[in-house]
Amino acid sequence: MRISWLSILAAFLFLAVPAALSAQADHLTITTVPSTVQANATFTIVVEARDAGNAVDTGYSTNVTLARNGGSGTLGGTLTVAATAGVATFNNLTLDTISTTVTIDATSGALTPDTSTTISVTADRLIITAQPGNAAANATISTVSVAARDGNGNTDTSFTGNIAVALNSGSGALSGTTPVAATAGVADFTDLSVNAIGTKDLIFTSTGLSAATSSSFDISADRLVFTTQPVNTTAGQTMANVVVEARDGLGTTDTAFTGSVALTIASGTGTLNGTTSIAAASGVATFSTLSINEADAFTLDADFGTLTTGTSSSFTINPDADAAVVFVVQPSSVVVSTQISPAITVQIQDQFGNNTTSTASVTLAINNNPGGATLGGTTTVAATSGLATFSDITLDAAGTGYTLDATSTGLTSDTSSAFNVTANPAPTFTVSGGGGGVTSGGTINVLTGSTVAAANISIQVNDSSTGDSLTLTAGITNVGTTGILQSEFEGSSTSPTAINANPTTGTFNAVTTHVVTLTANDGVNTAVVFTFSIVVSNAPTITVVGPNGGENFVVGGNMTVTWSSAGVAGTVDILLSTNSGGAFSVTLISATANDGTETITVPNNPATTCRVRVRDTANPGTTLDDSDADFTIAVPAPAAGTLSASGNPGTQNANPGSTRSALGFRITETGGASTLTVTGVTVRVTMFNNTGGLAEAAVTSISLRRGSTLLATQTSSGWTANATTITCNFTGLSEAITASGTGDFTVSMTFAGTTVPTPNPSYSAQVTTADISSASTISGTTVTGGTITLIDSLPSDPLDEDNDDDSCDLASHGGPAWPLALPVLFAFMLALRRRRETI
Repeated sequence: MRISWLSILAAFLFLAVPAALSAQADHLTITTVPSTVQANATFTIVVEARDAGNAVDTGYSTNVTLARNGGSGTLGGTLTVAATAGVATFNNLTLDTISTTVTIDATSGALTPDTSTTISVTADRLIITAQPGNAAANATISTVSVAARDGNGNTDTSFTGNIAVALNSGSGALSGTTPVAATAGVADFTDLSVNAIGTKDLIFTSTGLSAATSSSFDISADRLVFTTQPVNTTAGQTMANVVVEARDGLGTTDTAFTGSVALTIASGTGTLNGTTSIAAASGVATFSTLSINEADAFTLDADFGTLTTGTSSSFTINPDADAAVVFVVQPSSVVVSTQISPAITVQIQDQFGNNTTSTASVTLAINNNPGGATLGGTTTVAATSGLATFSDITLDAAGTGYTLDATSTGLTSDTSSAFNVTANPAPTFTVSGGGGGVTSGGTINVLTGSTVAAANISIQVNDSSTGDSLTLTAGITNVGTTGILQSEFEGSSTSPTAINANPTTGTFNAVTTHVVTLTANDGVNTAVVFTFSIVVSNAPTITVVGPNGGENFVVGGNMTVTWSSAGVAGTVDILLSTNSGGAFSVTLISATANDGTETITVPNNPATTCRVRVRDTANPGTTLDDSDADFTIAVPAPAAGTLSASGNPGTQNANPGSTRSALGFRITETGGASTLTVTGVTVRVTMFNNTGGLAEAAVTSISLRRGSTLLATQTSSGWTANATTITCNFTGLSEAITASGTGDFTVSMTFAGTTVPTPNPSYSAQVTTADISSASTISGTTVTGGTITLIDSLPSDPLDEDNDDDSCDLASHGGPAWPLALPVLFAFMLALRRRRETI
């Protein structure tokens, strides 16, 4: 096959000419541009000269120039580059200002220019905007703020990177939060501290950014420390030097500290003398003139400004030498020849008044002697641990204003305060009572031809004298031929002494009056202490003994009437007057035995002018006697009560057919004098999940008990109910609660043995004070029982292997937990036996 040159030329023209014509560039295209650059960091942009078909014009070699379009800052580097094969590469460009909207324009001759995509310029360095300040060791330094910025001072608000901090110079440990994440380009360090004294600076770093070093700051002492402790010293003497230093927690002394350190007593009672405030030199304060006059155990505190107080170790100030004696327990006034009590004590002290431990002898003597007395007892005593005790000191003459001197060889003496010595007082006597119903000034009535009833008088000797011989004598006047036994009591006593003041022979045949008189004598004083009369008459007599005036009784309480009589052979009547004896219109009892006493229920006749009359039933108009004065019958305080919880059950479950205690409450009588009677109780049971009335239908009865006694039971035919509440009115009760007594009541609910409705119903019982019916006022709080939830399943642990006491749930199904295990155990043993038989 022959190829002609014409065909070759035609092919060349077909291929080469269009290609030559299409390679002419008409626009610029930026092909390489970074999205983010750091301020002042170099970056590269590539620009291509392309034709209309977007092909690179490889023959293009004209200069291409770059310039910043959007954003801010200066575009640096080589901004004009000659294209090579249609490509211009700019590889040393920089931007110096933070911005998020920088764009670059590329231009070259007549070619259509191109604008780059947006470039974000970020920070290139860290700048400390708030420097650290001086602080004490371990104290928080003022907040240090660090910003991410460019060289023009612009903060990169988009920067959220971590900034770390460390000690750059100076010893010790830096504490606080590091690193800290920047917010809007700024990180605040709020809790930095350094534990060592000295000059420091900090360095802050963050990946990719230039570090920042802080200005210098000083860490000073944070505490005062006793480096030379106070030692034991005698009172009043100058103590050895005490040294206090300003230090940090590592024990380093702050030599720059020149503050004035003040010492005070931290514990112990006394005054710190000497120069107590010293300006430190190179961090050290030396105290060389300290002293304390008081003996005690002490510690000292060292203080300055905000530095932590330093407390010394304990030291003792010991008493100085013996210097004086001092009365500690002064002599008190006393009766002649009686030991002074409490015992007189004298203390040996040093010149500053501190108690010493001396064993020197101390002597007492009379100083002022108004009665010319002699000091008796042990008057010289050796001190024990500095204290001399005089326990048996007496004076034998009465006088006002005695004083004593206490002396000890070589020591300053002391004079006591004044005291008195009084003479032995005359004794006094009182009578506590007499037999046979007789009182002092009273009368015993007897008939002629009879003997008087026993009248033994109990004399209570109330004698404040000492050393006296007491004589008690009983005598009788107008005794005729009858005699009287006279009794005497010798000595001093506070015990009752029986005196028999009755005739010892004969009978009373004459109508007369005999006066019995008891006298007492101790050689100083003679006193008539008891008299009574024996009245002899021919007519029968009755004498009311009590109540005889001044007594107080309460309606419904008990009143005992006592009387004596002579010649009354039959029964007696007892009557009541409420107008001081003007009329005895109330008969308390008729024809009761004449035995001298009758206990009667006080009638409802209150008055403050009551009297009783006892009269001979056979001779009511002639043989009688009335109370001598008025007594009072008062109405008792009304009953009142309070309502409170008692044995109230907590939250619980119930199963069909079971009974559960729903509420426990107590009523307490608080009036203290009367009986409170409960006549009715209203109980409200709140129902939950009573859909279609199923919760109410699940309850068969609600019962009220007092203790174990069933008071009443209601079913749906007796209670009232709405969608949420069952109301049971238990009426017709008569439950008495005695004065100050209590009554405990329980409310229980019984459930039907049917399937539990869904959702499971629950119940809560409640009673309020308004729900208790009584004639008395009931106060207190509302009592609400725990919630009862009706469930239809047994516990998952019938044998209580988890020890959570499921027996209550099992009991609601008819018994305790353990019987449920018996059928299972029986089945297991039967299966085991059959298996053995097949082997």
